[in-house]
Amino acid sequence: MKQIITIIYLLLSITAYAQGGDEAYIHALASMSKGKYQSAIELFDKEINRNPNNMKAVYQRGICHYKLNRFDMAISDFILVNKRVPARSSLMLAKCEARLGHEELAIKYLREHLSSKYKIQEKDILLDPDLDRISHLQLWKKLWQEKEWYTAYERELNEAKYLKSTGNYPDALNLLEKLDERGVNRSEVNRIKAEIYLENNNPEAAEESLNESVRSNRNNSSALKMRIALDTQNGNYKRAEHDCRRLIQQSPQEFSYYLTLADMLAHNDKFAEAQKYAEFYLSLFPESASGLNILGVIHYRNKQYLNALKVYNTALESEQGKSELFFNRGRVYAATDMYEYASRDYAMALDLEPTNADIWFEKGISDLERGDEETACFNFKKSLQYGRKDALDFIHQICK
Repeated sequence: MKQIITIIYLLLSITAYAQGGDEAYIHALASMSKGKYQSAIELFDKEINRNPNNMKAVYQRGICHYKLNRFDMAISDFILVNKRVPARSSLMLAKCEARLGHEELAIKYLREHLSSKYKIQEKDILLDPDLDRISHLQLWKKLWQEKEWYTAYERELNEAKYLKSTGNYPDALNLLEKLDERGVNRSEVNRIKAEIYLENNNPEAAEESLNESVRSNRNNSSALKMRIALDTQNGNYKRAEHDCRRLIQQSPQEFSYYLTLADMLAHNDKFAEAQKYAEFYLSLFPESASGLNILGVIHYRNKQYLNALKVYNTALESEQGKSELFFNRGRVYAATDMYEYASRDYAMALDLEPTNADIWFEKGISDLERGDEETACFNFKKSLQYGRKDALDFIHQICK
């Protein structure tokens, strides 16, 4: 019964995005990330034909048309989205109309955008190259004179971000504390506080702020990413796994987090599910050295050494510039007592990353196992030099 439940869970978790109509949508997003906009359009067409109400797909197809300078087709998609989700595409409509020289329409759509919940920061509007085409117009000036488009809170939040960017952390934190007390958008306020704490080497305070940020808004992708990174560093793999699931559920285009989730699952000994996520990522990016590396790590942790070697051999056929590929294949060789091969791979990794203490340490272990104490001694000394303190025990034992 337990096995059946596990299989069902795996199918539900990975096929939530990978199968059915959503498969075309995810593959389309992957094509977009590679700059293959025409291929993405064809996949979005497939999804929209299947489900005409998928406004996310229509919006992304509009982005692809925009990227290809097909502004009339982009506008058609964006107008359709706006009919279903008011103002969702108004900024893109303003950009397209500005590119076409339709100045009044561009201002009209920009006004819609400024009045909506999708409004971006003022500086991003002012620096947008498409909108810069109409910034000289009297209509533009009138628009900004109509009303104060940004609230006092929004301006204070931007001021806090500016203070942070200039390194004025005390004033930034004071302002953020006041905003936090007012209880408006506490998720973003606490996320920025966490950034400041991390930049000042205070991970405990950063974690506290991130926890509050996520509690206030579980859909704050930036906060989730920061907490995932912090939890991964601290070894809190269970919560990192949970946050990765949430992140890719709400933002399936965050492709690197499929690999992060696979890595977290492997840390949590959920090897079958970890493998499925890594393989799904590789179905989107077949030549990804990072994807192959994670898949190899999963096999290694699951003690499937032959599978791991096959993966790393495949990766190294096309990618010789990543030290972790040589290092991880070396670990597989060492796990199978093939220390000569392991030492060679560690040497290749060190050519690419000569100050990595862990590689020097593992090479020392392999050289020691194959009976070369002199070389092993040298490697352990280099490992200690670059920060691996437990190398000192081996230095005392074998170095003469």
